Amino acid sequence: MKKASLLAIAALAALSAQAQTTEKSIGSDVRLLSKDIVLSDVSSSSASVKLNQKAEGTRLDVIIDQAFLSSEWAPYSFTFTPSASGTINIEFRGTKEAPANQYVAYDTISAQGAEFRNGGFEDFAPGKPSPKFWWGEFKQEQVCKNPELAQSGTTFVLSRQDKPFRTNFKVTANQPVTITYFIKRVMLESAE
Repeated sequence: MKKASLLAIAALAALSAQAQTTEKSIGSDVRLLSKDIVLSDVSSSSASVKLNQKAEGTRLDVIIDQAFLSSEWAPYSFTFTPSASGTINIEFRGTKEAPANQYVAYDTISAQGAEFRNGGFEDFAPGKPSPKFWWGEFKQEQVCKNPELAQSGTTFVLSRQDKPFRTNFKVTANQPVTITYFIKRVMLESAE
């Protein structure tokens, strides 16, 4: 009986630790993906950035834990070196299990060492809800035009795990690329 109680307590403690880890994982997730280009020498100067390489180096997840997300704009960056010249897809989103009204705001995305277009989200195609060179399931509430709230310019984009937005950019073999972006946590008012 005593042994069963100890096992039950240990199981509850493990579940509690797992729940705390899951709760902390809500935050920002940037994913780079390429079919043939291996991303090497991956690094970030920020201790709050977690770098996960998968698919033999052709996929990189850059995760910022919820604990480090602020309601004020903050810059983050990471660096990688592509093994070949070509195009890399990049996706911006929030991580899993965020509350329904929580979004991650992104603005002023740039790349040093690569060709990156419309990282400030200021250029729009006529009649389109999404900024030029960006795609995804853009909803009206995701594209925010407000110079007082934007990090720079007038527009920024909100994202969640289920509402990512994407673009691609060209890289040159063996030339290091540094991606820099600004993010903040945004809680939208409930529509109830």
